[in-house]
Amino acid sequence: MGVALVVGLCVSLTAQAPAVADPVIPSTGQIAQARQAAATKAQQAGAIKAELADAQADLDRTQIAMATAGQAYDAALLKLDAARATLRKAQAANRAAQAEVATAQRAVGALVRSQVQGDAGLLQWASLLNGATPQDLIDQASVFNTVSASLDGLKRKLVKAQQVAAARQQAATTAEAAVQQAAKEAADSKAAAERAADLAQQTVSDYASRRDQLLVELARAEQVTVSLVRQRQAGLEALARARAEAKRRAAEAAMKRREAARRAAEARAAAAARARAAAAAERARKARAAARSHASRPSPSRPSHSSAPRRVAAPIAHHGYSRSAAQHAIAFARSQIGKPYVFGATGPGSYDCSGLTMRAWEAAGRGIPRLAASQYFATQHISSGDLRPGDLLFWGSSPSSIYHVALYIGNGKMIQAPRPGRSVEVQSVYYWISPSYFGRV
Repeated sequence: MGVALVVGLCVSLTAQAPAVADPVIPSTGQIAQARQAAATKAQQAGAIKAELADAQADLDRTQIAMATAGQAYDAALLKLDAARATLRKAQAANRAAQAEVATAQRAVGALVRSQVQGDAGLLQWASLLNGATPQDLIDQASVFNTVSASLDGLKRKLVKAQQVAAARQQAATTAEAAVQQAAKEAADSKAAAERAADLAQQTVSDYASRRDQLLVELARAEQVTVSLVRQRQAGLEALARARAEAKRRAAEAAMKRREAARRAAEARAAAAARARAAAAAERARKARAAARSHASRPSPSRPSHSSAPRRVAAPIAHHGYSRSAAQHAIAFARSQIGKPYVFGATGPGSYDCSGLTMRAWEAAGRGIPRLAASQYFATQHISSGDLRPGDLLFWGSSPSSIYHVALYIGNGKMIQAPRPGRSVEVQSVYYWISPSYFGRV
């Protein structure tokens, strides 16, 4: 009975236990296929990410091209202004030359008439005088037998005046052609700048739409939902912005530390200079007292060289830097915040980048050229570590290719006229591409 009970219990437990399924073991071929599919998707995703990066690079290039075209337009306007000034001078010179010709013609005509009237032998030519112009008289003067040396001199003077007038007329014609050519170049440059601005704006729009399309493709490539991919892309972009912001903050903090260290060094140098000056004054006072004491003796001794006051070197100032002038330039630029960017504008209602910096320093009493590159060549070149408020920041791959300029105001900030569609603003120095060059007015 006991054996039967055990057997029955075992049978009962066996009947209640669930059936165990055979494990599914992928074949090596299936594993290889899955790995290949994953690699293909990863390659597709990588290509799409690279395309996104290329789109951003295209956006940067078009914005740089727009700024470069704007500076070319500024240069064309300067050329047009110069051509117009040359034309005005040429026209004034031409008018003066024509007046000289008329005066000489009248003088010749008067002399010829007086000779004819005073010489009975020339009365036969009197009919030529009726209604004759001064030039007619000149043309007929060769037939007179009594042409005087005075008439010859007047004729030579007239010929010279006519030659000068012809040359100045040609100069005026050439200057007028130059104005027309410069006006055409300015119009072409403005059109190119506007096309570049339109292209930049279109690139921004295209980038946004292409970005969404690429994110859909990326979702398919990675076999996840579009919303997750967009969330992931947004997170990556936010991370990139956070890193850039951290880098910017670090750069600004370093700049602030350099500025604080420079101010502290200047304060220490000034204090040391004052201390040296005070010590020198005290030595000079003692030396004078000693000299007076020796002078009261019968045989005053000559003071030793050691008692003479030493010359105290003045603290070295930053070359060309004026805190007051910089403050005036910054105050002017701040008062223009909110005014729109316009190609070729120099105020008062709108500005481009170099127009703003030129007017800012003009308000501070210091003239700088019109173009961004010319402004760099006109400044004292410094490093980023030497920046002080009022200095200029420049962007470009080389000094001659500078396409943007802004006014540094301290603490890693600047005032700039950025591009069409935006207005004069305060911005971080490192908000976009880091500046390439630095100059002090």
